[in-house]
Amino acid sequence: MKMKMKMKMKKLPLVQSVELAEALAARRVLLFAKELSLFSVELEEDCSRVIKALIDSRRCNTLFGYVTDECRSLGATLSVL
Repeated sequence: MKMKMKMKMKKLPLVQSVELAEALAARRVLLFAKELSLFSVELEEDCSRVIKALIDSRRCNTLFGYVTDECRSLGATLSVL
């Protein structure tokens, strides 16, 4: 059974790029799923740079890289589709 949930809109702090905003949103979704003890999550992204960064295991020493690293580690505890 698929369950769709809408999260309440939350203002993000001023970000440096659209990619960073997308990565922060993905991070929040993964944290929310973990809080709800969900084990399977379907993450939809439309920014190719964020998708590539989430798939790639190379590290990037920027704020964007830190956020995508955290997304990968959170995703490791979930089944992310």
